[in-house]
Amino acid sequence: MKKNIILLGDKIITTKTAECKEKKQGIIICYHRDDNMIYGVKFDYENPFFHKLQYDNETKGILNENKGLWLRSSDFKVIPTKNNTKRKFNSLMTKNFFTTIKNISQEIKQSQDLIESIKRTIKERQQNNKRQGKEIEQHQELITALKKQKNPEIENYYNWYEKLLKHPNIEKIIIKDNYLIIKTGNLTYHHCDNKVQDFNLGAYYLYFSNELSTEIRAINYKKQFKGGTYFHPCIKESGQICMGDIVKKEIYKYRKENQIVLAIFLLINFLKDPNYSSPYLYAEEFRCAQQVTYKPDNIFDYLSYDSWQSNETWSEKQFCIDSIKFYQKDIEIYKEKNIHLNLIAGIESKIEHYNSLL
Repeated sequence: MKKNIILLGDKIITTKTAECKEKKQGIIICYHRDDNMIYGVKFDYENPFFHKLQYDNETKGILNENKGLWLRSSDFKVIPTKNNTKRKFNSLMTKNFFTTIKNISQEIKQSQDLIESIKRTIKERQQNNKRQGKEIEQHQELITALKKQKNPEIENYYNWYEKLLKHPNIEKIIIKDNYLIIKTGNLTYHHCDNKVQDFNLGAYYLYFSNELSTEIRAINYKKQFKGGTYFHPCIKESGQICMGDIVKKEIYKYRKENQIVLAIFLLINFLKDPNYSSPYLYAEEFRCAQQVTYKPDNIFDYLSYDSWQSNETWSEKQFCIDSIKFYQKDIEIYKEKNIHLNLIAGIESKIEHYNSLL
């Protein structure tokens, strides 16, 4: 651990100079606005020495429980953590925790503004009174619920880190430039029906920004279609994901609530089993994706479509050969299982077409 580098979420133990005396353990939860050598520390027990600290002017925060102190860096020592990536993960999730707290006051303000706007609209359009009146009630209930809501406890993000690594499809966790990047192993694609047999999708980098407004991106670092134009039936250039309104809203909700583990698990399940009717590319085409040869030094360069077009290769001939192979296999399975026999004639026409291109 480098000297003088103190991260949010770090566990500390006080020294003799601390106001609460030595050997008191706590967590770094904020920085002093006027002095970068002073830190807000939360302790897990009450003590006459501890103060009711105001974390934010608009938000009460978690220090308002006689459980906090402002301490200089000389008043404590950071408890060492051997796994630096785990420490960075803990710090990132702690930042997200406080962002979640601050969002409560913003949501209250947004809902209050919306109420005023709806009231003005009601005066201008009396015929919509009933519908908009119900909207007002909903937002008033939301404000009441948010005002009554107690701040959540800081989760044990070290356990979250371990839980992610235990997932059978996750190989590595990377923290870089306020991004949480998940590296998966090979994923198996399951189609919404049995017209397309399960196949190996390849493996992905999943990019989760610390900024809620930044969309999640996903890049296949093993398989690509047409020089990085597609990375999955539902992922096109630059890692843009088309996941449908339901999954998109659910993942946004998890990110908004700082439940990043659930968002990651849901996205991985979606990639394996999208059950989505409007993909960017048909699964029967993507199963013929070709090996990735582009290996940039910077992991964020994977998100550049121009870089893929300049550095990746694509063989149209190999695509035709692979398509014929898969379609022939489809016909064998259909006949063996006595399913989709009405599709065989169309598939044979496709095989004939691809043969004509070779």
